[in-house]
Amino acid sequence: MERRSSKLTIGAVLCIAGGIMGILWVVIGMATEWSAVGSLNAILWLVVSIALGLIAIQGGRYALRRERFWWAIIGGLCAVVSGGLLLGIPAIILLVLSRKEFR
Repeated sequence: MERRSSKLTIGAVLCIAGGIMGILWVVIGMATEWSAVGSLNAILWLVVSIALGLIAIQGGRYALRRERFWWAIIGGLCAVVSGGLLLGIPAIILLVLSRKEFR
């Protein structure tokens, strides 16, 4: 079994962290803004943000298992959207650099 490089592991962890941060930011933001919780716009934003965060987490899981390279990249893109540029961009760069390690 080949040894996993640190680039792939760090990229996967950043992807997962971006998804978790995206989910936490929107849930905490909704909890502090009580008047926005009832509006349809706020509920739609909540659902979309949670979905993007879950896709980012799943992409990070695929990267840790070295499976489905494109799903890992899509997870990195969702981490950019949900978790921010500081977590998502390095995740995508590190995942692309470790492309050879995927099955």
